[in-house]
Amino acid sequence: MAQLELQFGTFIADRSLDSFLPCHGPVFHRWLPDGIADAVAIELPELSATVRFWCERRGYVEDKGFVQYDIERREVDPTVMIRQAHLDGGALYGSIHLDGVPDSQVQAIEGGETNSENYVALGKLVIKKILDPALQRFTKLLRDSFGQYWIRVPESFDSRRYSLGQHCHLLNLKWRDKDRTWREFVPTDRKHATITVTLRRLSYGDFLTRDDWRRIGDLLQTGPEPSLAATIASRATRLLHEQRISHALIEVTTALEIAVEERLRHAIKGDATLKDTIAPFWDQPLRARLTVAAALGTTVPVSDLHAALKCIEQRHEIVHEGADPREDAPELISQALRVVGALAVPPILKRPPAPVGNELRARAEDWDTGE
Repeated sequence: MAQLELQFGTFIADRSLDSFLPCHGPVFHRWLPDGIADAVAIELPELSATVRFWCERRGYVEDKGFVQYDIERREVDPTVMIRQAHLDGGALYGSIHLDGVPDSQVQAIEGGETNSENYVALGKLVIKKILDPALQRFTKLLRDSFGQYWIRVPESFDSRRYSLGQHCHLLNLKWRDKDRTWREFVPTDRKHATITVTLRRLSYGDFLTRDDWRRIGDLLQTGPEPSLAATIASRATRLLHEQRISHALIEVTTALEIAVEERLRHAIKGDATLKDTIAPFWDQPLRARLTVAAALGTTVPVSDLHAALKCIEQRHEIVHEGADPREDAPELISQALRVVGALAVPPILKRPPAPVGNELRARAEDWDTGE
């Protein structure tokens, strides 16, 4: 049995928020961690492992007298730092100290035996049991308990997307040999999963037509206003197009729940007796309520209803079990949104596809009006 030391480094800020809060990582006030000397640690005694996280004082003092983050420079002036309200912590660094590593695994890593059984077993332990869970726990604390909402919680290793070696590469994972030299940790070859491209004909008719424009004019005068379910469904659609699948699942499930309520209240038309009679109905699980509502004179295809029920299941797994979305989630969300559209009162009139590149320049003979 032997010891193994590894280090990693990654950016954890969601850079899509740069226009509002441009930063590369955690944001500090009048102080920056001084590298490993200020590391925070999580002990994993059941795995004989310790994981440490830290940020480094990287940057320089720019012309206006403020510390500016720059990963290539280490010129942070502490006398300026302690007077500055907003300090960019930059990239996140960390280390793993692992005891009790089998000699066969040590020999595999020292011999560079990429793809060997022993190297892969070690890689899976480091990534799936130690680093990914610890990194997710750390970033969730930053994001949710300390309000740093721009922090991105890294996804777990998913072999459907890329190899274990590629996952390690993205984390800049390295191990230290007997000569104290850092070497890349490569349990498998670096590979991406095969990308499957599906050519599809978009429902261009779901974009605004001349008749739609005129109908908007009528609705401006007579109403009704879009329903709450429609508003949330629109948000879910945007999240789906942005590939924020977990958030889209949560939003579409909320939209389904509100659409069910809108449909049922519309059906009883304010009748006080009927309202009292169905009061116990609202205590039923959402899946049951959705199934009943879909049967109330709507034209919801059974396949779409089944997809909506699966969305509810996946939302429960994400919220209550911390699971990742399944591979079929995007298509299920699309189907569930059609259910929301049918149940909402007033109904959602159209749901255009995501505008993707040259697909918006299709020729007339390529149009699919959705008929």
